[in-house]
Amino acid sequence: MPRPKKLARNDREWKALLRSDDKNLVRTMNDWEKLLASDDNPLNGINTKIVSRFTKTLKFKNGGLAHADFSMLVDVVPFSKFRTIWEHFGMSLELFADHEGYYCAGQGDCSSMNNHICTSNC
Repeated sequence: MPRPKKLARNDREWKALLRSDDKNLVRTMNDWEKLLASDDNPLNGINTKIVSRFTKTLKFKNGGLAHADFSMLVDVVPFSKFRTIWEHFGMSLELFADHEGYYCAGQGDCSSMNNHICTSNC
Protein backbone atom coordinates (compact mmCIF):
# COMPACT_ATOMS: atom_id res chain seq x y z
CA MET A 1 0.00 0.00 0.00
CA PRO A 2 1.69 3.23 -1.10
CA ARG A 3 1.43 6.35 1.02
CA PRO A 4 -1.36 8.90 0.49
CA LYS A 5 -0.93 11.29 -2.42
CA LYS A 6 -0.86 14.33 -0.15
CA LEU A 7 0.08 14.50 3.53
CA ALA A 8 -1.80 16.71 5.95
CA ARG A 9 0.27 19.49 7.52
CA ASN A 10 -2.43 20.87 9.83
CA ASP A 11 -5.86 19.93 11.22
CA ARG A 12 -7.74 21.55 8.34
CA GLU A 13 -5.80 19.45 5.81
CA TRP A 14 -6.15 16.38 8.07
CA LYS A 15 -9.95 16.66 8.10
CA ALA A 16 -9.99 17.18 4.33
CA LEU A 17 -7.78 14.11 3.82
CA LEU A 18 -10.08 12.00 5.98
CA ARG A 19 -13.06 13.13 3.87
CA SER A 20 -11.19 12.32 0.65
CA ASP A 21 -11.37 9.08 -1.30
CA ASP A 22 -7.61 8.47 -1.06
CA LYS A 23 -7.33 4.67 -1.05
CA ASN A 24 -3.72 4.77 0.19
CA LEU A 25 -4.61 6.20 3.58
CA VAL A 26 -4.56 3.80 6.55
CA ARG A 27 -8.04 4.43 7.96
CA THR A 28 -8.76 1.22 9.90
CA MET A 29 -7.06 -1.62 11.70
CA ASN A 30 -7.75 -3.77 8.65
CA ASP A 31 -5.87 -1.24 6.47
CA TRP A 32 -2.96 -1.28 8.95
CA GLU A 33 -2.80 -5.07 8.92
CA LYS A 34 -2.82 -5.08 5.11
CA LEU A 35 0.05 -2.57 5.13
CA LEU A 36 2.06 -4.75 7.52
CA ALA A 37 1.58 -7.70 5.16
CA SER A 38 2.67 -5.69 2.10
CA ASP A 39 6.03 -4.81 0.56
CA ASP A 40 5.48 -1.23 1.82
CA ASN A 41 5.49 -2.30 5.50
CA PRO A 42 7.19 0.59 7.35
CA LEU A 43 8.06 -1.75 10.24
CA ASN A 44 9.70 -4.43 8.11
CA GLY A 45 12.68 -5.85 10.01
CA ILE A 46 11.43 -4.72 13.43
CA ASN A 47 10.87 -7.40 16.08
CA THR A 48 7.35 -8.82 15.62
CA LYS A 49 6.58 -8.53 19.35
CA ILE A 50 7.30 -4.79 19.20
CA VAL A 51 5.15 -4.42 16.07
CA SER A 52 2.34 -6.30 17.80
CA ARG A 53 2.57 -4.10 20.92
CA PHE A 54 2.40 -0.96 18.76
CA THR A 55 -0.48 -2.33 16.70
CA LYS A 56 -2.53 -3.05 19.83
CA THR A 57 -2.36 0.65 20.78
CA LEU A 58 -3.79 1.95 17.50
CA LYS A 59 -7.27 3.45 17.73
CA PHE A 60 -9.22 4.57 14.67
CA LYS A 61 -12.25 6.81 14.43
CA ASN A 62 -13.97 8.87 11.72
CA GLY A 63 -11.92 7.31 8.95
CA GLY A 64 -8.47 7.83 10.42
CA LEU A 65 -6.03 7.45 13.28
CA ALA A 66 -7.26 8.71 16.65
CA HIS A 67 -4.53 7.50 19.03
CA ALA A 68 -1.30 5.52 19.23
CA ASP A 69 1.32 4.74 21.87
CA PHE A 70 4.67 4.63 20.10
CA SER A 71 6.87 4.33 23.20
CA MET A 72 8.02 0.82 22.20
CA LEU A 73 9.28 2.14 18.84
CA VAL A 74 11.36 5.07 20.07
CA ASP A 75 14.65 3.25 20.58
CA VAL A 76 14.29 0.60 17.86
CA VAL A 77 12.89 2.29 14.74
CA PRO A 78 15.17 4.46 12.60
CA PHE A 79 13.87 7.97 11.96
CA SER A 80 13.16 7.29 8.28
CA LYS A 81 10.88 4.36 9.16
CA PHE A 82 9.31 6.31 12.02
CA ARG A 83 8.40 9.15 9.65
CA THR A 84 7.01 6.69 7.12
CA ILE A 85 4.67 5.14 9.69
CA TRP A 86 2.85 8.44 10.18
CA GLU A 87 2.85 9.20 6.47
CA HIS A 88 0.79 6.05 5.90
CA PHE A 89 -1.78 7.54 8.27
CA GLY A 90 -1.66 10.74 6.15
CA MET A 91 0.33 12.82 8.63
CA SER A 92 3.27 15.02 7.77
CA LEU A 93 5.91 15.52 10.46
CA GLU A 94 4.39 18.97 11.07
CA LEU A 95 1.00 17.50 11.95
CA PHE A 96 2.60 14.67 13.92
CA ALA A 97 4.52 17.24 16.01
CA ASP A 98 1.30 19.16 16.71
CA HIS A 99 -0.35 16.04 18.20
CA GLU A 100 2.64 14.22 19.71
CA GLY A 101 2.81 14.16 23.50
CA TYR A 102 -0.90 13.46 24.05
CA TYR A 103 -3.06 10.39 24.50
CA CYS A 104 -6.77 9.95 23.98
CA ALA A 105 -8.15 9.97 27.53
CA GLY A 106 -11.76 9.95 26.34
CA GLN A 107 -13.91 11.13 23.49
CA GLY A 108 -12.54 14.51 22.40
CA ASP A 109 -10.11 14.58 25.35
CA CYS A 110 -6.40 14.57 24.51
CA SER A 111 -4.32 14.60 27.71
CA SER A 112 -0.58 15.02 28.06
CA MET A 113 1.61 11.89 27.85
CA ASN A 114 5.03 11.38 26.28
CA ASN A 115 5.48 8.98 23.36
CA HIS A 116 1.80 9.01 22.46
CA ILE A 117 -0.17 10.75 19.74
CA CYS A 118 -3.75 11.93 19.95
CA THR A 119 -5.40 13.37 16.86
CA SER A 120 -8.57 15.41 16.46
CA ASN A 121 -10.37 12.07 15.92
CA CYS A 122 -10.10 11.26 19.62
